[in-house]
Amino acid sequence: MTLIVRQMLEGIMPMEQFLPLFRENDEMKRYISSLVPDEAKEDRGHSIWEYVNYDVLRNVNFDPYKLLMTFMRFDNSIGDSLNLSSSLYDLYRYHYPDIKYANIYEDMFDLYLDAVRECFGGPEVEPYIEQIVRKNVGIRPKTMRKKITKENIASLFHISDKNYPRWIQGAEWPSGRNSPMEFICQKKSKESVIYVFRDLETGEERSVQQFY
Repeated sequence: MTLIVRQMLEGIMPMEQFLPLFRENDEMKRYISSLVPDEAKEDRGHSIWEYVNYDVLRNVNFDPYKLLMTFMRFDNSIGDSLNLSSSLYDLYRYHYPDIKYANIYEDMFDLYLDAVRECFGGPEVEPYIEQIVRKNVGIRPKTMRKKITKENIASLFHISDKNYPRWIQGAEWPSGRNSPMEFICQKKSKESVIYVFRDLETGEERSVQQFY
């Protein structure tokens, strides 16, 4: 189990391969649960607490696996992958200070924040966005990576000029058959805004309503 976790943290094993082992392998569960040394549980001055929070782990009886299971969604999203990898790294670097953490999910998350505008988003289209981010994260230099990702996403969402929704709540962009729908217009009333979209492939129109 030590080697498997290390391979994920060093970027050798992809997260989608690691997740089933993390969730379903009993030996993995026992291993993660044992990463806090017994002598550290009654010693706030133990060096492991330089990396992880004593009180947070005490609330789950010093069981890192139980803690991780409380906030993981296991959807293989960039944010979820970052949460798992960074949390395990904080525990792991106490035991293995020579580990070479890959930072791949930090890089993906930073690219997402840099390149994805607030108007883009929603459960239906998030997989399309993350696919572009994952594909482009290796582009160098970072300025080019950001520029290309912005262009790819604008093209994916069929954006031209400044015609994009001004959401009054969070983004809820709908998906068509094979890509995000094209934004047509928005209509405002006293209580809500209706956003109209069209699937360029099928011609289907859909409306999303948000209330003030």
